[in-house]
Amino acid sequence: MKIAFRPMTPEMVEYAYEDYRSSGLKDSPVLAFSQLPEADRQLEIERATLYRKLIVVATEVVGWIGVRPRPELGQIHVGFALFSKFRGKGLMKPILTKRIEVFAKEEYETLRREFPIPELYATAEKGNIPSIRTLEGCGFLKTELEPFPKGFDGIVFRLRLSE
Repeated sequence: MKIAFRPMTPEMVEYAYEDYRSSGLKDSPVLAFSQLPEADRQLEIERATLYRKLIVVATEVVGWIGVRPRPELGQIHVGFALFSKFRGKGLMKPILTKRIEVFAKEEYETLRREFPIPELYATAEKGNIPSIRTLEGCGFLKTELEPFPKGFDGIVFRLRLSE
């Protein structure tokens, strides 16, 4: 499978947000992107274009993946989502594996000079079995439960990076 990562664009931020909101994976009442206050929309676009990459399989954009340093929390956070029409096809495990390899080989050495955290951190909603299986299949270990801001139970996963 040919996997590539491309820069996130502002247009795709809104598409990804709406696809996730309407996917049925999340029961929380999430506002439509256009209903968010302007400052929140701009913050979402700024964060997403800085830390997220579009996932391209063959020639098709299938989702996004991000690796985001969170120094205030002592974390390097990994997040990902496939667009709804690409879920359930076994795509995410090889994508996540490749993104971790690229991060470890090309980005972590520079980052760890400023931010010496030896592991990646990820969360999944307790009921999101596909994401849980993907994380475990890529070597992440469940470490604790964490309440999500909107009242959902989340599971914390960690993956130690090679020194």
